[in-house]
Amino acid sequence: MKKFLLCSSIATTLLTSHASYAFYSTRDDPEFVIIQANQSAFAIPMVGDNKSTQTNFSSKDFLNTAKVATKRFMVPHMIVRNPNWGTSDYYVPSVLLILVDRTPYMREWRSDVKGTSKNDEGFDFQSKEGINIGTGITIGAMVKEEDAATFLYWFGTKNQQFTDVASQFASTSQGKSLAEIMDTVVRGYVQSALASQFMRYSFSDANAHAAEIMDNVRQDVIKHFAEKGITIDYIGYSGPLSYSDVIQKSIDDTFISTQTAQASAAMITALPYMQEQARINVVNAEAVAIQKWNGQLPALPANVTTVGQGWIDTLLSYVGFGSKVTDKK
Repeated sequence: MKKFLLCSSIATTLLTSHASYAFYSTRDDPEFVIIQANQSAFAIPMVGDNKSTQTNFSSKDFLNTAKVATKRFMVPHMIVRNPNWGTSDYYVPSVLLILVDRTPYMREWRSDVKGTSKNDEGFDFQSKEGINIGTGITIGAMVKEEDAATFLYWFGTKNQQFTDVASQFASTSQGKSLAEIMDTVVRGYVQSALASQFMRYSFSDANAHAAEIMDNVRQDVIKHFAEKGITIDYIGYSGPLSYSDVIQKSIDDTFISTQTAQASAAMITALPYMQEQARINVVNAEAVAIQKWNGQLPALPANVTTVGQGWIDTLLSYVGFGSKVTDKK
């Protein structure tokens, strides 16, 4: 009985979103695969007797030579002779077309709902003395067309399930996507790099050198994955470093106390200036008062017509003078 899972270019075009296709037919019908703009494709021979070719089969150089330039690829077929009497020969693919998804990647790995995922994807590590520290990371990456072979060489293809005879003659295979590698391999490496950096510092020093630590992590991650075909566009903290409630309260209290002490110290430094300014203000006020005084006593109210000697004596006594002659005897 004939087993056939793809026989025409129309069917192939409609099924390009599937993980893989198989061709197993008694007719050599044309088979096309559309290569999307975010994909790179590699046509790998399914058979071969050349020992040198087989030796280099898994090398990056071999994958580069196997890269497909066209975006609509016609899968070549070969005939498989069936020696059993009364059975048919079958056409099957002579190459395996591997598709690598290079869709650019951006994520915020965080513990809270502000992250790209609703799952807890934050990072946890410790200071030198064992104080727990957590943070989020934002990261962006891509696989350039010229690095697709290197990416495929390092990370390979997804596992395929062979459920029957026809499925063993797959026309295509899906390489692992950039997103899949970022969420597993890259994320794990970032966790390791952060933990290694922070454990070199005491708690207070780690907090003070957080920017320097990220610079070291960034350089490490970029260099490490450039060698594997991944270009890290950016990586940095997403949100503040986080601690347990007790540690965070201690940090807040220390900061407030430090700011209060600094403000008090600044006021003490300025105190002599403030005192001198107050003295100058008093002198200026006295000078203004003297300039405004005409040397005369205030006029009496209009209803006061006579001033007794007693009232004058009282006034003079108030300002330090007496109107009476003192008896010197």
